[in-house]
Amino acid sequence: MEIDLSQATESPGAILNATPSPAEQRAKENAPGSEAIASAPEDKYGGFFSHSAPPDDNDPDYRFTLRGNSLNPIIDAATPLFGMVIRIRALTLYEDVTRLYQQVSNEIEAIEQELKHQGYGHSVLLPFRYMLCTYIDEAVMAHEWGSQSEWSKNSLLSQFHGETWGGDKVFTVLDKLQTEPQRYRDILEFMLQCLMLGFKGRYAVIPQGDSELRAITQRLHHLLYPQPTSHHPVRFVDDTQPPPGARPLPRQTSLWVIPCAGLLLMAVMFGISHHLLHQQTLDVLHQLGELLK
Repeated sequence: MEIDLSQATESPGAILNATPSPAEQRAKENAPGSEAIASAPEDKYGGFFSHSAPPDDNDPDYRFTLRGNSLNPIIDAATPLFGMVIRIRALTLYEDVTRLYQQVSNEIEAIEQELKHQGYGHSVLLPFRYMLCTYIDEAVMAHEWGSQSEWSKNSLLSQFHGETWGGDKVFTVLDKLQTEPQRYRDILEFMLQCLMLGFKGRYAVIPQGDSELRAITQRLHHLLYPQPTSHHPVRFVDDTQPPPGARPLPRQTSLWVIPCAGLLLMAVMFGISHHLLHQQTLDVLHQLGELLK
């Protein structure tokens, strides 16, 4: 089945309007979950894209292995860049933006070559690169150090696709990919990962955008995972409402209540004993009085 989205240059239709190549046919047989997963590329950038983050007591959140944790080769290859975006979002200041841009650009090209060697064709690699460039650009442009740098004049999307804004077309591409979920499962899972890791696109600036984006993410998740699995379904954190079926925790008893209750019980028992002893004493005195008469 061929998909025709648009006749515009580098349009979503150009991204998808291709019959499966022999490489794509091999990908269907050997990719996702295959034993033939390419080894991780060499780290060429001094640890910024390290496939195993170096130990750092001041940065414990990033001490985890970046490659080999996903059965989806596309997600596995892009995981170092996912980790980079997480770091970028936490940076309030970054000076060497030009060097970062070049590193990311080189990494995208390296990942594309890696996936091509694994059998993925143009109809998968093009939307993958489009989504990845838009996702990273959005994270960088959210900071003043990014929006006022050379990055804003020549974004990744502009360099690789000749476009300046992909926040709309990404979702058009997503809609078309979803018409063939089996054929495009790997790229759809990658796009779902981007959505779950904070990509918003056009929904960042429209009213009720968060709720609409949440609905899109939920529908995509259900399309990919329609049957209940051992994994929990995709969830969004909402601190304002308790989860369904949640029961309030019982009120905990303060520690000082226990000794006070014990003392009160002892006082009651002492009072009862004193009363009984007093009654016995009165009975004895009464009996002695009768004997002395």
